[in-house]
Amino acid sequence: MVAVIQMKMTMVFILFAHKLLPNFLEWAKLAGNDLITPHPEYNFPGLKNGDNWCVCAGTFAESIKEGTACKVFLKKTNYKTLEIIPLEKLKKYAIDLS
Repeated sequence: MVAVIQMKMTMVFILFAHKLLPNFLEWAKLAGNDLITPHPEYNFPGLKNGDNWCVCAGTFAESIKEGTACKVFLKKTNYKTLEIIPLEKLKKYAIDLS
């Protein structure tokens, strides 16, 4: 008998964050997404204020609700992010719109 395990894949849509702010990084850590602590075993130095990084759209949507959202490079952001965050809301945080 062969057991089949079905795994549900969760899509992760990425936004490219611009100059992360301390309030976003601290909020993310409290929310369970610690981007501050270095992990040398993964060659991850930890992020600090002013770093650019990519964040999951779901995390960013929550940070908007919490008032801790940072600016993003909208033109570098995965278009499927719009399934999670409306364009008009994203535009408020876009650093690269002319």
